Amino acid sequence: MRGCGKRVDLSQILGTAPHAPPDERLPEGIVARLRGALAADGASADEVQTAEARLREYRRLYEPYVNALSEHLLMALPRFDGTARAVENWRTSAWEKIAREPGVTAADPAVDEEHT
Repeated sequence: MRGCGKRVDLSQILGTAPHAPPDERLPEGIVARLRGALAADGASADEVQTAEARLREYRRLYEPYVNALSEHLLMALPRFDGTARAVENWRTSAWEKIAREPGVTAADPAVDEEHT
């Protein structure tokens, strides 16, 4: 997996021992949606099962490290469901207006009124 070493290195540099999050971050409902999306895209039952197993394994490898880093750096881990909207720091500054993403309007609550 690309980039996993960077998480491990950063964790070691900052002295953050890896540990799993206290709560499951990937609810079963979202896993079911992912399974459905794969099946709807033509994946066989075996392919869906393999993809789910690979996702579990990837999470087992990286999640304890990013969880520890998240706690140490006081940065919440993002949700898996895609509901959290955030404006990327590079899109705005104290001196410039926000560079909007396509489809984002001023009425969108994710857009900071001060920067519109």
